[in-house]
Amino acid sequence: SKVIKTPLEPGITYSDDPLRMMRAIRFATQLQFNIENNSFASILENKDRIKIISKERIVDELNKIMNSPKPSIGFA
Repeated sequence: SKVIKTPLEPGITYSDDPLRMMRAIRFATQLQFNIENNSFASILENKDRIKIISKERIVDELNKIMNSPKPSIGFA
């Protein structure tokens, strides 16, 4: 159904590994999928946790989003 969701409770998934938030956005951008509502809400709730991820890993995900056919999806 082209929907990205986590197999576990989204709050746990994104809190445990905040880089997963960026990966979900990247996959949604690259594949033109939607992020399931509960997952998207959890990404918004946990957005500040991205600060614990190294800048290099964040830049890598951003570059992959930028190299997608329509990167604006990831930034919307």
